[in-house]
Amino acid sequence: MSVPHLNHQHLRVLEEIFKHPVPHNLEWPDVFHLIEHLGSGLERHDGKYEFKVGDVTEVFTKPQHKDMQPDDVTRLRKMLAQAGVSPDTVQKDPKA
Repeated sequence: MSVPHLNHQHLRVLEEIFKHPVPHNLEWPDVFHLIEHLGSGLERHDGKYEFKVGDVTEVFTKPQHKDMQPDDVTRLRKMLAQAGVSPDTVQKDPKA
């Protein structure tokens, strides 16, 4: 998959997703905007969200609070890696 240029905010979120240990303060809106930039994020009829990047799709539940759960961050990391997206595979937007 061809990874689009990421602005500073998107790059920061992507780097947070791939941090070790898994961050406990990764905000849902930031992740959702990154996924929309890389592919698509759609709310399903059951209230869950379907994230698609390249050919890889994963379903997530929006957290009750603003931060994603560590297990979901780990799933998201695996999904992005499977789609060929990581901090090493992206380019920073030269306009950012």
